[in-house]
Amino acid sequence: MPHILANGINQHYVTMGPVGDPDAPLAVLIHGVLIDSLASYYFTLGTPFAEAGVGTLMYDLRGHGKTDKPDTGYTMTDYAADLIALLDTLDITRRVYLIGNSFGGSVGLYAAARYPDRVAGVVMVDA
Repeated sequence: MPHILANGINQHYVTMGPVGDPDAPLAVLIHGVLIDSLASYYFTLGTPFAEAGVGTLMYDLRGHGKTDKPDTGYTMTDYAADLIALLDTLDITRRVYLIGNSFGGSVGLYAAARYPDRVAGVVMVDA
């Protein structure tokens, strides 16, 4: 599973489905806090979304999973900037759907408010 330097940290991510197809919707799946990681989506929604023709991007938030765990930078502003930097670094310029579970829903909502031109919609699950 790949890592990419975005917003000054190495971010761990996985893509499934037609991520490179500009005509396909793209869902960014944002996990919850503490012991959660992209694995919660990898083993649940990732494959069904991809099989339905939805490009899917899953990533570990800073301080989680295989993404860097810096000493600072744990504000909503940082999490939203990480997400946008990840999209930019992966050359994803179209608007995306953010699907966030628990804390990930809050990250998605904040990112949508801060970067409305980058977000097509937000789904919050138990946020």
